[in-house]
Amino acid sequence: MNRSISLIRLIGSALLTFLFLSFPAQAQQPDAMLQFQLTDQLKKSAAQWNKGDLDGFLRDYLQSEELTFTSGGRILKGYEALEQRYKKSYGDSTETMGQLSFSDVEVWRLGPSQALVLGRWKLVRDEAGTERSDEGVFTLVMLKVNDQWKILHDHTSASK
Repeated sequence: MNRSISLIRLIGSALLTFLFLSFPAQAQQPDAMLQFQLTDQLKKSAAQWNKGDLDGFLRDYLQSEELTFTSGGRILKGYEALEQRYKKSYGDSTETMGQLSFSDVEVWRLGPSQALVLGRWKLVRDEAGTERSDEGVFTLVMLKVNDQWKILHDHTSASK
C-alpha cells in the first residue's frame, strides 16, 4: 500500500514538473477552441449549481484521492472530502446553494491533456432572510480524462 502511494506521488510530481516546464512554450500559443470549451463547461457547471444539483456540479471534479481543493488556508484531499465540504457548507437545494456565476475566465493549455484555468466567481444566496453576496477568484488545474475535462486541483479564494 505504501509503495502504491509513493508511486502515485512520484507520478504526480513528475506530471506537475512536466506541466510547469512545458507551460511557457504552451502558454504562448492561444487555443480559442479550448478557451471556448472550458468556459462553456464552467457555465454548465454553474447552471447545475443554480438548479440545486450539487451532484451535477461536482461531476466536473476528478473522482479520485488525488484531487486537491484549497481555500481559506485549508487543503482538502480527495473527492469524498470535497463532496462533504460542499454538502456541509451549501446543502443541496436552490434555497441553500444560491446563484453562482463565473467571469473573466482565462485558459492556458499546459500539454495535450492538461490546462490551467483562471477566473472570478460570484455567489449570491439568502441567509436568514438577507441576501448575501460573496465573490473571489479561482485557479483550476484540469486534466482530460476519457475525452472529458476534469478538475484535478481547485484553489478558490474569497475577496475581502
